[in-house]
Amino acid sequence: LLGPMPPERWRMVPITSRRVKATLGKFLKVHNPAHLGVGRDQVEAGRYSSLQLEHAWRLEHEHLWPLYCVERQRVEGQRASQLRGMPQERTKFEEVFPSICREMPGPRVDTRINEKFLLHGTKPDTVIAILQGGLNERYSGGLFGNAVYLAEDAEKIDQYVTSDRAFDTRSELHGRLYRSGSTPFVPKVFYCFVVRAVLGFPCKTKDG
Repeated sequence: LLGPMPPERWRMVPITSRRVKATLGKFLKVHNPAHLGVGRDQVEAGRYSSLQLEHAWRLEHEHLWPLYCVERQRVEGQRASQLRGMPQERTKFEEVFPSICREMPGPRVDTRINEKFLLHGTKPDTVIAILQGGLNERYSGGLFGNAVYLAEDAEKIDQYVTSDRAFDTRSELHGRLYRSGSTPFVPKVFYCFVVRAVLGFPCKTKDG
């Protein structure tokens, strides 16, 4: 049993299910190894050909999940009017692993509004802020300005992550994830989020 929710109303729960961890590992499948460790936006360069899942946690947040559900219902209500004729999108994850969304825990995604699971890579310094308040355009700038950037390629988020090199007893992030002792810290670990997102009616660009 996890007990009562902490005063801050969110917590990280280690994922121990082999089945769930195997599914999460599929999101890190590399489509083109030549794109790892390089690229225009690469923050921390290196030479490697694959990505491996070390640990996984589930974020339980009393405020963010209800807010997401409200916004999802709003898009569902618009589907028959403002968003009529919404095309159905498929991510690369779904093309390679057709059942990946069904394998994920939690409520089924709503394909009618293009609800998907996507990736967001970040630096260790911003992980706590994201856990506390969710993804925010203030944390991410890029070619299209400040926005919430999500990806269907592990190679893409690899360009934006930086390594967490050593355990620090003063780190709030390390205290949240590793201090219990059940999850050992791995030097030079990188952090990413598997994010449930409603894409709605997609707009595409060819010159981005």
